[in-house]
Parts: sequence; structure tokens; C-alpha cells
Amino acid sequence: MLRIHINDDLFLPHAGCCIDFKIDRGEVILFTGPNGLGKTTLMRRIYMEQQSNCVHVEQAPLTSFYDRKLGKIKELFLDSTKKSLNTDKFTHLWKAFGLNEKDQRFQSTLSGGEEQALKLCLGLALESQMYILDEPSQHLDSYSKSILNDWIQEEQRNFKSIILVEHDLEWLKSLKTVYQLMFENKTLVLGH
Repeated sequence: MLRIHINDDLFLPHAGCCIDFKIDRGEVILFTGPNGLGKTTLMRRIYMEQQSNCVHVEQAPLTSFYDRKLGKIKELFLDSTKKSLNTDKFTHLWKAFGLNEKDQRFQSTLSGGEEQALKLCLGLALESQMYILDEPSQHLDSYSKSILNDWIQEEQRNFKSIILVEHDLEWLKSLKTVYQLMFENKTLVLGH
């Protein structure tokens, strides 16, 4: 079990943060709340404090590869992550998301869903005890959401902890703990 505690009066320009929760191995925690509340900032903060044993898949566009062809991105990624990469998981996700059929496509030509699938494939294939996924289903079609859901269920069985920010809950079939985030006296807190 891991306890996450953030108490910061200067968390956001307009608000502080007082969050305290525990996450068990194999648990999925889902944070919800309106746009602009600070969910993404909270995920980044949790990652900064846990990064030694954590993978973070952000909402931000993937800019690390400077618009290369997907085949080259795959090659660079495989070469640079040998120590932390689960090659079988990577190969499975690459094929399941259909990226193997797009090796000659440049990253800039990908649709929103294809770009999201690429980010997920690169992040979810890394070995970690905890994953933080900030709106992972954005732009994904129902088939890709089912792949993501299958991955989450598999990681739960492997006792990996997952923290999600998500608005669309229909695709998520895994057992989860849901926390509603809200402001209380200009402080981001877990809702009652």
C-alpha cells in the first residue's frame, strides 16, 4: 500500500491542494471532476513524487520523436528502453492498436486516436509498479478502448496500481475506487 499526501497552499495560482489517499497493489483509482479543476496538475504532482516507480501517460501531445516515421519511433523506443521495457507487452500493444500497419506514416499524419494509441503503447509497455493515465481514452474508438481496458485488467491481476483521470467511464470495466475532486475554501480536496 502506498499513501499519497499533498498539502500545498500554492498548488495552483488560484488554489491550494489538500489530498490524502492510499492505493493498494492492484487497485485502480479514478479521479473525476469538471474541466479546469486541476486534475492534470495533480497527476503531474503525484508523478513527480513517485517517479522512481511510476509511468505517467499525459494528455500533452507526444513531442519526443520530432515527427519521424512510426517504424523509426519504434526502433528508437526499443533501443532506448531495454532495461524497463516489457517487449512482449510492447509487441502485443503495437499490433493490437494497429500501429504495425502504419510503420511508414509520419507522426504528424496520425489522427487524434492514432496519436493517443501511440502514446499509450509507449507508456504501457514500460514495467512499473504504478501507472498514471491522464484521460487515456481521449480520441480512442471503442475497439481501442477495449484494448486499454484489457490492459488495465491484466495489470490489476499483476498487482500493479493504476491512477486514472477520466471523463468517459463507459469503457472502463475494471474494479475501481472513484474520487470526486472539488474546491473547498479555495483548496482542491477529495469530495465527500
